[in-house]
Amino acid sequence: MVDEGQEGKSKVFILFTRIYKRIEDSGIEIHELYRQQDIFKKNALTIKEFTSLIKVIDSNLNEQEIKILFDEFDLNNDGAISFNEYYSTLCKIAGIATEAMKSSGKMQVE
Repeated sequence: MVDEGQEGKSKVFILFTRIYKRIEDSGIEIHELYRQQDIFKKNALTIKEFTSLIKVIDSNLNEQEIKILFDEFDLNNDGAISFNEYYSTLCKIAGIATEAMKSSGKMQVE
């Protein structure tokens, strides 16, 4: 995981929100994207495979931002991202982004 200080949390929040928006705007099929990038078909993405996956979502992310995201997605810290970790983190990202939009008034709450 990244630095738990306020600056680290803010950076993760910004990256999560950015990723969520890119996925929503582009209509990327997240399961298919994972499958395509899992080159070795081990149900675990290496940092290289994850970098390719993230670059499909947002080609403007730099190496440091990708590393921050990799660390956030790698929930068990084993140096690889399983599909369960990937999906769980994307669900977390969706929740964070949705709450942020509600807070900012950009989303109507029923």
